[in-house]
Amino acid sequence: FEQLFLEYGISACANGEYVNGFQWDYPNIWPPMQYIAYVACVNCGLLNEAEEIKNTYLDKQLASLEKDINTIRTKSEAITNAAKAIDEKKGQDIAIIDIGTKAAFADYMIIASGGSERQVKALCDEVEDKLAEQNVFVKNIEGKNNSGWILMDYGDIIVNLLTVDL
Repeated sequence: FEQLFLEYGISACANGEYVNGFQWDYPNIWPPMQYIAYVACVNCGLLNEAEEIKNTYLDKQLASLEKDINTIRTKSEAITNAAKAIDEKKGQDIAIIDIGTKAAFADYMIIASGGSERQVKALCDEVEDKLAEQNVFVKNIEGKNNSGWILMDYGDIIVNLLTVDL
């Protein structure tokens, strides 16, 4: 039983002479294997072993899934809050574009315009402040000095602010 327990999951077979290089052979891990092994142990009355599997793997997978869900929720809230911040400062032509399938550098781009350089700067400051309130911080800002555009890089989210003339 213990020889199937590996650091990241349960292997379908132990290391030995019968390992032939198949995708399920040692040391490969198939994520549903943890659940299958857990249910099998419960069904066979091996409750201590089932509890060990649950504590070792299933709880870690659940925690990882919850972290992923929180990351998605934070990203969604950041996009919404950035767009609201731009709207509150009278930004124009606000567009949220899902670029995740077309670009490797980000998942979303928010594009908006302001009537003047001063307004574009105010939009930038407002977005930066609103997202900082939810602990989302800008990684880099380009084009801030009288260029007519500002690009804010939040990693998975890019905010591109332009003057109307551009």
